[in-house]
Amino acid sequence: MSLITTTQLGTLWQEAQKAPTIENVNLRFWLYFLQNKFFLGPDWLISPEAAPVTGYGRRGVDLVIECFMAPTHIATLCIVECKAQSSPGNIQEIETQAYTACIEYLNQGAIDSIYAMTTVGTKARCWIVEDKTRRLDPMFGGQKMADLERYVEAHSSEASTITNALNEMITQKQNAIVSSPPNSGTSARAPGLV
Repeated sequence: MSLITTTQLGTLWQEAQKAPTIENVNLRFWLYFLQNKFFLGPDWLISPEAAPVTGYGRRGVDLVIECFMAPTHIATLCIVECKAQSSPGNIQEIETQAYTACIEYLNQGAIDSIYAMTTVGTKARCWIVEDKTRRLDPMFGGQKMADLERYVEAHSSEASTITNALNEMITQKQNAIVSSPPNSGTSARAPGLV
């Protein structure tokens, strides 16, 4: 099932098709989709051009998806890296950038895993990096890396695989909240959440 379910998403998707080499146009499509279809309500934040870990390094990631675990505790769920062009070098670069940002979070020692989403134009792939393996493991598309054929087009019948991966991320966040000690506002070592 296609992710293009509204006129607004259709407009943004068409703009991205007309300007496939302009990264901001593609980023705008994904930001609008994530903010308006998945990470809804006052418990979710999507920050553009954010440093992967506060005070660490100069390079920011395109988007960081965060959630309130309690009114005063913000947790990182997923980092998103976007590219406009689809050369094999660009795909390898974006996957390396996503992996590096995930490792920066894991090195903080407060989480067991973190999610990533890489996009090339209007195609996407979702990942998880676990502390125990320290590998960028795909949530769909098999194990082959840096291969555009493994990415799923947002406006295609296979786009439900993106939906399923995002739903898994949200479920994981809800499970982390349930496993938090009462009145603590955070879990001791929440899986996937800082």
